[in-house]
Amino acid sequence: MKAKRKQTTKVAEIPLPEPLELAKLAAILLPEAPPANAMAVAMKFYVEAVLFSREQSAKTFEELIGEFASDETQRAQRIRTLGQELKIIHEDTLELDPQKDGDTDDDAVRKFLAERGLSLKTARGVLDNFRRYWNQPLPKDVLRAYERPGAERVIAERERVNDGKKTYQFSKSLLERVADYAKQRGDERKRKSWHTRKSREKPAQKTVKKKIQESSV
Repeated sequence: MKAKRKQTTKVAEIPLPEPLELAKLAAILLPEAPPANAMAVAMKFYVEAVLFSREQSAKTFEELIGEFASDETQRAQRIRTLGQELKIIHEDTLELDPQKDGDTDDDAVRKFLAERGLSLKTARGVLDNFRRYWNQPLPKDVLRAYERPGAERVIAERERVNDGKKTYQFSKSLLERVADYAKQRGDERKRKSWHTRKSREKPAQKTVKKKIQESSV
């Protein structure tokens, strides 16, 4: 049987730095060392940096910030995200009409949510799900640095009254987040229920096993 050949990365697959850039890096890392030694160290750092960058290439921008950014940068990013949330609640809206409770096909908001796995029969159900999403806990540093309006204020801003008829305008982007959050909470409840059920089954299984052992004596 032939031994498997060890896979190697060809030099051509790693883009080599320009000589001047390598010289600058060597001068920064080891300014007092002989040029040959400094270059070797600089090249080592360069190759490690290339390989490390490739390992991180599959991660999202948010994941990279969460893993490598400073606390200050992470806080600024969360504040920007919250600011974007406040902008999208005014964009590309659908109407939520309490007069159409029970008929999902005629209510634009509940139909939109149902297509994303969140079926609700009433406008009140939509508003309650929005409150749960909007009121989810946020990092303390964000709360200190950013004045986020409460859920009731946002709902009041979405309210419209026409000929005594009250409706609400919600953006599609915001509704998508509400549906995603509801699904996340549902998945968490299922996991907790599964773990609770398993923890209850273990003592029962031990009791049955003990009885079998006693009966065989």
